[in-house]
Amino acid sequence: MVFLVGKLTEAGLIPVLVLAVSVGFVSLLDPFGKWAFNPPNLTLILNALFLTGTGIIVAAVSAKSYLRQGNLNILLLGSAVLVSGLASFSCRTGIKRSNT
Repeated sequence: MVFLVGKLTEAGLIPVLVLAVSVGFVSLLDPFGKWAFNPPNLTLILNALFLTGTGIIVAAVSAKSYLRQGNLNILLLGSAVLVSGLASFSCRTGIKRSNT
């Protein structure tokens, strides 16, 4: 395969191989088993922090850019990211805790 691709594409295959090996390791060996720590409010806090918070920041930057330049595409992109962040935050209420 080395003679088919250049050096740049060769280096780009490293993350793909690492991902494939990691997925195979986790699915076959199940290293975490029943000892996985999953508190019920952790998903809510992490969704609020990363998904919703990022959506609000991107929407604010997009609105500021729209007001300066008048580009509607930027405003629509920010609105879509905001809706996506708020939807992921609100989906947490529909997740029920399993008894396993």
